[in-house]
Amino acid sequence: MMQKILFSNFCLSTRSGTETFLWDLARGLKAQGCDCGIYTPRPGAFAEEFRRMGIPVWQHLEHITMKPDVLHCQHTVESKGLIEKFPDIPALFMVHDAKSWHDTVPEGSRWSAVVAVDDACCARIMGETGLTPDQIDVIHNSVDTALLLPRGPLPARPLKAAIFTSYAVNDEHVKTARRVCARLGIAFDELGPAAGKIVTDPQNWLPRYDLVFGKARCALEAMAVGCAVILIGSEGVGEMVTPENFAEFKKRNFGFSLLRPDLDQDFLEEQVKRFSAVSAGHVQELVRRTCSLDGMVEKFRELYEELPARTRFVINPNQAYSVTSALLDEFARMWNHHQACEHYRQRLHDQERAIQNQEQVITNQERAVKSYQETVGHLHQGLAELNAQSIKQRERAERYRAESKKYKAKAAGLKTKLSSNKVEKPSAWQKFWFRLKLGNKGAKAPPPAPFIVGSPRSGTTLLRIMLDSHPLLAIPPETAFLREIKKQTQTTCTVEKMVEWITTYPSVHAPVWSDFHLAREALKTAMSRLNPLTAAEGVRCFYKLYASKEKKPRWGDKTPDYALHMDSIRALIPESKFIHIIRDGRDAALSLRAQPFSPGPTMTDQARYWMSIVEAGRRSAAYLGGCMEVRYEQLVSNPEPVLRAVCSFLELPFNKAMLHHEERAERRLLEHEGRVSPSGEIILTKAARRNIWHNSARPVDVNLVGQWRLRITSAEIAEFESVAGSLLEELGYPLASS
Repeated sequence: MMQKILFSNFCLSTRSGTETFLWDLARGLKAQGCDCGIYTPRPGAFAEEFRRMGIPVWQHLEHITMKPDVLHCQHTVESKGLIEKFPDIPALFMVHDAKSWHDTVPEGSRWSAVVAVDDACCARIMGETGLTPDQIDVIHNSVDTALLLPRGPLPARPLKAAIFTSYAVNDEHVKTARRVCARLGIAFDELGPAAGKIVTDPQNWLPRYDLVFGKARCALEAMAVGCAVILIGSEGVGEMVTPENFAEFKKRNFGFSLLRPDLDQDFLEEQVKRFSAVSAGHVQELVRRTCSLDGMVEKFRELYEELPARTRFVINPNQAYSVTSALLDEFARMWNHHQACEHYRQRLHDQERAIQNQEQVITNQERAVKSYQETVGHLHQGLAELNAQSIKQRERAERYRAESKKYKAKAAGLKTKLSSNKVEKPSAWQKFWFRLKLGNKGAKAPPPAPFIVGSPRSGTTLLRIMLDSHPLLAIPPETAFLREIKKQTQTTCTVEKMVEWITTYPSVHAPVWSDFHLAREALKTAMSRLNPLTAAEGVRCFYKLYASKEKKPRWGDKTPDYALHMDSIRALIPESKFIHIIRDGRDAALSLRAQPFSPGPTMTDQARYWMSIVEAGRRSAAYLGGCMEVRYEQLVSNPEPVLRAVCSFLELPFNKAMLHHEERAERRLLEHEGRVSPSGEIILTKAARRNIWHNSARPVDVNLVGQWRLRITSAEIAEFESVAGSLLEELGYPLASS
């Protein structure tokens, strides 16, 4: 059994191509007890990760200390140097690319095996060397299925898509995919180093998307988590991967040979319309069954054990040449120079993107100025209306003064009766106020308890994380159980009923209790100490227990649709104060429709849902009092004055920790556990739930304001405004058609 394998590779700088292949294979071999080492003239940051894993990396041939049993050679020049240093060791050469010059099989060298990753590479080897198919081993690429876990079920139509690539920099195929997604109303992202999103953890990024554009390994990773995949690259556009074409596409490594030599936008749109959640699920099963990392490692182990017994053959023996250490060092120097040029090119690209972003900021500011001007106009109109209302109120006050004189006269008459000892029995109303006054005598009013409400995706989570960063205030994940206040207060209140209600709600779907990380017995013990036990004190007991866990004296809540239950909550908890956060409904709809809890697929569904929450919150605030309205746009553009006003409203001293919410946001968001039904069915994974609020873990970003203008089609904007246009204008958000 082979124990020591020495690899060669062009470089170890980033996680792309052969570097990632080498990382997976070396880890798998090391886990099975093999010793691995790597020779590369160009070690980079990725080389340090190999060393930390216990795999040595050598930059110079003369420094190699390993005595290998097998040479696994990759890339022409490096392989030639390695096989010349160890001429008697069985060696294989592996071809990963059907076009790159550095994947040419070295001439004049003796090989026990030549390996191709797909049919295209196999054809290249035959054309360059004259080897026959039976002299070439084919071992396809794989993915680590233990790391790339299945995502949740796909929706009926794709809501969010990404192009996943290593090198594309807004190339034409990226623009084509973006245009198709915009036409079909699909949110679109770019993933990869060139797009400014270096993805070292695809297992956390890919589950956020329903549809992924890519090729080769990127496509394989997306299929492994359950995304639908369409092949695309700078060479052209390919088809959607389906169970029917999977076997054929696998032979060609899902690579460039499957792409049509053009960027036909209509053809790509047809492929997107082939989206099928069922088909993507079958493809996922095929990938996980036939392309696992363990299977690939086992194939290489078997090949390594066969190499000593195989007949070694020479590729073009008359073309022998020697690769010296000096030549390799010179090649490394040239490579470093090339990398420096690439670095400067990337800096130029980053500067261009920065200029584009600045231009977008200026455009947004111009729009904001126009919006403020319109707001000032509305304010002038409002002042005129207020003056008219003021006149009516003065007239009403005069009437109240006249009635007050009558009541004073009646009061004087009552005093006269009392002085003549004609005592009358107090009325039921007088008894009630007497008991209320006596009961409150000397009692200290509890501090205000904030309840953050609003339409989902309007910034409620961001505001929760900001307020929760205050050292005096703890706000748990969404509680939801207060939706049943009226039902619970109509029955006899017992410890068992209260604990059952809070810890199992909603009992028919997926209880939220696990998000709070509290022991059920601890809640039961705390409630048993209450005397008397009431529904109000039982609810306060839960919040106080959560705040105590966070070592904070005050508590609050963030459940967006409590905007529909503000009157019931105020009746139960008089110290409750409501903070209603409002966001432009078109931006809220853009964000909400990509979520699993979206109210429906159309903009009409989104508009009606947004209106129902916002109007209910404003209607309740008008008669309840103790309510504050906050605009999302002001919160992200200038958070400090908004947070100071909120703190004043809550009788809470301002603390600057709230301006740096991102420093503790990740820990708070990771409290959200997976949603599991009572029957054990996984509704949403923990990773999927964390991804729902990933923007709240970042510093505030004013560029999130007005995204609907860029990412919603004009037809969808018109559909939304036809339903909710009047409310948008009432709130000061200008219509696109105005």
